Amino acid sequence: LIATTNRMDALDAASLRRFDLKVALDYLASDQLIQLFKATCGKLGLKLTHSPPTLRTIHNATPGDFTALIRQHQFYPFKTAQSLVEALLKFCQEKQDQESFPSLGFHAI
Repeated sequence: LIATTNRMDALDAASLRRFDLKVALDYLASDQLIQLFKATCGKLGLKLTHSPPTLRTIHNATPGDFTALIRQHQFYPFKTAQSLVEALLKFCQEKQDQESFPSLGFHAI
């Protein structure tokens, strides 16, 4: 069984003992983010002359964000690397905004 959560803080000690292996996946480091951004630009055929400086301001990006952007590109193609940066910034800002809302999901009663 493989289970995932982004709410480890909501799990009690008894349930955590049931899992033999726990792996934490954190946000992308700055260098990882830049590498994935370059690879995504290449995959989408976007010309990239340099890494946009605004990428270094993003601290909560995940590989899943890039996967979602690639899917979004199928419906609303990005014309430039800058438009991809802006979409990534928007994704990450929305995640940050959602942290202030209570999460939906399963809760112990």
